[in-house]
Amino acid sequence: MSNKLIKKQSHSAIIVFLMATAVIIFLVLAFSSLQQNIRNERSAVEKEVEMQGLSQQLGDASDYLTSEVRKFCVTLDPVHLRNYWTEINKTQTRDKVLKRLKELDTPLNEFDLLNEAKNNSDDLVNTETRAMKLILRVYEVPDEQMEPAVADYQLTMQDENLSFNDKVNLAREILYDANYSKNKQKIAEPIEEFDRIMSARIHDATLSAQHDTDRSRLILLIALILIVLYVIFLTWYLLYRISMPMKSYFLDTSNEDVNETEELKKSKALKIIIEFEAILRKKIRK
Repeated sequence: MSNKLIKKQSHSAIIVFLMATAVIIFLVLAFSSLQQNIRNERSAVEKEVEMQGLSQQLGDASDYLTSEVRKFCVTLDPVHLRNYWTEINKTQTRDKVLKRLKELDTPLNEFDLLNEAKNNSDDLVNTETRAMKLILRVYEVPDEQMEPAVADYQLTMQDENLSFNDKVNLAREILYDANYSKNKQKIAEPIEEFDRIMSARIHDATLSAQHDTDRSRLILLIALILIVLYVIFLTWYLLYRISMPMKSYFLDTSNEDVNETEELKKSKALKIIIEFEAILRKKIRK
């Protein structure tokens, strides 16, 4: 009987261990899934903020170039000329924006919008370079002292034949006329479209991540409930399926020992009585 009980308890212990392992694995997976979904949600929000910042940088860089060339043509301060070409040749904000967009694996349709804005900004540089060349011609600055891009720019014969005053006026006019504003709008429109499409995409990704997070929280809650139920079950199992049978077994074993002791006492008593009778019979015969 004891071997059967031990074997039964061993099988039960294996089952309990397997159940505990399953619950723990389920809990770990649920927690890991929750952590991953929270990271995805945070990443989507951070990506949206960064990409909005990149589009803003591209627009701001274009506006900065416009501001500097206009200041140069109005104030004739060469500092603004240097600022303009430092941005173009060294800082290169617009190029860095496009590079970062590629690193972020931006969808092609969105990337093309900002690339279009950048190309339109480059087209505007052509107009701005013309304005600079006109002003530098007024001051008779030699080509070798000009910024290479300005020196290489070829004014038309009509521009070259203008008087100094007409050159200054034309330089300022082409930076403020309707055509220039139209070209600036060609930069702004793709950027606005990029912001709209990108925000919608990131918003959907964020909502999806939020739903996944909510689902993971629910799964984790279920896992915690299962753990509580498992603890209750384990307590019951240890108490009623292991402790009680073992206690009953030991009590039965103890009772058997007691019964054997009583029978042994009776046997000894009977033996004493028989021996006492034998002694009495011997005395009577004498």
